[in-house]
Amino acid sequence: MSRNGLTIRKKSAALLQVINIYSPKSTYDAIYLSNYATINIIDPLARINGVGQASLFGPLDYSLRIWLDPDRLTELSLTPNDVISAV
Repeated sequence: MSRNGLTIRKKSAALLQVINIYSPKSTYDAIYLSNYATINIIDPLARINGVGQASLFGPLDYSLRIWLDPDRLTELSLTPNDVISAV
């Protein structure tokens, strides 16, 4: 049932299956594998008939931190929103 942004699903609280993803030759790190699973595995699994929910345990996400120098932004006549738009 879905109405006004509320989604209700029938599911069991029991873990019925756990899948482990790893890189046999350690070619890829944990962040890469977590991102791969998020993009390529979770949604297709969740769409399978009979699957109540598919999720990652302790997902790792890519992130980016940008430090802005207010004086330099003023020199360049830029705002933080200009930087956000450029990124």
